[in-house]
Amino acid sequence: MGVLIAATSEITAPLVLGGFLAVMFLPIVDWLTERGLSRSIASLIVLVGLVLIGVAVGWGTGAALVNQADEVTANLDQAAQDIEGWLEHTPINEELVSQIRQTTEDLGPSLNGGLADRILSVVDSAFAFVTGAILGTIVFYYLLKDGHTLFAGWLEREQDARAQRIYSNVGKRTVSDIRSYFRGRTAMAVVNGAAIGLGAVVLGIPAAGAIAVVNVIGAYIPYLGAFIGGAFAVLMALGEGGISLALVVLGITLAVNLL
Repeated sequence: MGVLIAATSEITAPLVLGGFLAVMFLPIVDWLTERGLSRSIASLIVLVGLVLIGVAVGWGTGAALVNQADEVTANLDQAAQDIEGWLEHTPINEELVSQIRQTTEDLGPSLNGGLADRILSVVDSAFAFVTGAILGTIVFYYLLKDGHTLFAGWLEREQDARAQRIYSNVGKRTVSDIRSYFRGRTAMAVVNGAAIGLGAVVLGIPAAGAIAVVNVIGAYIPYLGAFIGGAFAVLMALGEGGISLALVVLGITLAVNLL
């Protein structure tokens, strides 16, 4: 089963994501419909609004990173130099450097020889992403517009009244749990990003806004997201004020995520 899902992930992932998003935003469509709009227009408004919000967030994050690109780059470079300096005083330094050099030399010919394959791989990935985005958007729109009708029609085909009640209760409970999960996840993401970003502002770390946004987005990715967001904040602190400031930011990040 796992192999089948992995093999069809380019189709199943957009379908699942479109379904989850439709469950989340159906109440807005219902609210607009109650005020006289058709479900088609209400669904289109929600779809366009969600796209505009995504574009605005992406643009704002990109603009913040571009405006502070020099500071971000300088801090990350300084952090890399600090880490390199620590490695120079470790007993594994010479062996580590030798392994890295050997790996780089071995990769050189394969990188040159496989350039065409890599270009094709990038093009294929881009095509799959665009296709998945279009498929997910279509699923999202039609579930917003016809989701209630589809579920009601499916229930009506069930002849057993007891089974019909069970399916109805399971469906309602599933929808309620999904909405509760994403509401809680969103609240946690905002609190995490705001707290870590505020800590960066108080400590005078550059790109505090970018740090906050990275941690907000990372909160939606189980386990790895918090690690990536926290690592970005710690590296920025390391480049700005050394190990002591990095440890303070690490403490803040751990406290916020754990609490």
